[in-house]
Amino acid sequence: MKMGLSIASLGLLLSQFVVSSAIALTCPYPKRDIARFFSSHHERPETYFLVHGVLRPSESVPSFDGATQARASFRARFEGYVARPDGFDRPAGFELTITSSCLDDNCGAIPMGPAPALMFILDDGGTYTFAANPCNDSILPDPTENELVHMLACLNGNCGEQP
Repeated sequence: MKMGLSIASLGLLLSQFVVSSAIALTCPYPKRDIARFFSSHHERPETYFLVHGVLRPSESVPSFDGATQARASFRARFEGYVARPDGFDRPAGFELTITSSCLDDNCGAIPMGPAPALMFILDDGGTYTFAANPCNDSILPDPTENELVHMLACLNGNCGEQP
């Protein structure tokens, strides 16, 4: 009987290791890589634009639903600036939908402030969406001045050159 418990314990430990490894392998990129952050959206077939600001939920942020392994989409308002090649100098405020994907109960970050974040917003013909996911590959929270300058260089075709 003790042997059964040992095998069961070993099985439990191995299953936790496999789950931890799967989550670690799901997000392979460095968190603060501006060139990768930019190119990962620039190369997509959809249309994205870059903003610097915060999201203000227009309704309660839904909780993680264990049955569906997701969080329901919800509406929010973006407040901040839209990036242009000259800078983050175009004030903007608009409504958008936030979608979230999750791994277990780990859902993507939603930059609600107080510090602003760099975000890529999907533009589907005037309907805007921010996709939050566990790897947070559409958001760079609280960017430094050098990161903002580097992102502007990327917008101007000089992504490899860091300031």
